[in-house]
Amino acid sequence: MSGIHFCPKCGARLEEGDVFCANCGAKLVKSEPVSAGAVPPAPERGETRNRENKSGGKVTRFLVMALVALLTYGGGRLLGGQMAKGNKVAQPTAVPLAINPPIATLAPVPTSLSGEAMDALLAVPTLPPVQSQAHWNCLEADDSAISAAMTLFWYGSDSATGADCAFFMNNEGTRGGYYWWKRTSESFQASFDMGELEDYGSDTEGYVISWDGEKTRITLGVHDDGSIDFNFGSGEYIRGSMRLYLEDAHRQEVLNMILNYKHTLSKMS
Repeated sequence: MSGIHFCPKCGARLEEGDVFCANCGAKLVKSEPVSAGAVPPAPERGETRNRENKSGGKVTRFLVMALVALLTYGGGRLLGGQMAKGNKVAQPTAVPLAINPPIATLAPVPTSLSGEAMDALLAVPTLPPVQSQAHWNCLEADDSAISAAMTLFWYGSDSATGADCAFFMNNEGTRGGYYWWKRTSESFQASFDMGELEDYGSDTEGYVISWDGEKTRITLGVHDDGSIDFNFGSGEYIRGSMRLYLEDAHRQEVLNMILNYKHTLSKMS
């Protein structure tokens, strides 16, 4: 059995053939073997504190390394789980098919029309014949026809209302009418009707019938001098009867007013 050796600097046990101390790294000087019962020399006080510090440093480094390894392992698992959750791919949801899908319907193919059917389709509808008017229409008559319906002419004025009035008819007494008007510096009022004349059933009463069949009732009271007492309608425009005299002085004036009205309506239509 070979002898046991100790480092002369730190007192650490040496192995046979060591050149440097494994504990403090001091270079060893070859010494004589020491017997088993020999007591190694006591290290100095500073050397003992160095050994304790080095031993404590080894333990501290081990604990720190173990704690870092534990935290790294646990944090890695936690981070891996979070990443796995965040990167989870949603599985596509299958869309259910319609139980009764709609069936497309095709429009029927039109068949060709016969010649007769095509002619009937393109034919211009025939309008019913226009019925002739039952009564004379002065607004569609010639100007000369209107003038002929004013061959016999009576005229008069009302001093109480300031109105003028005329009654007229043709030589046969079948067409005629009246014209009532009131002219002031601010306005002009007029009312007239002209058409067919019809007896009411007596010598003094009758109607003026317009082209559409509307009747206006008139009253004629004849005097020996040829003048007449004239009133028409309900008396709304004339207060009582107006005395009209047979004359031609205002005939053209009344004719012009009726023709102007007729021509104005023609332009508007």
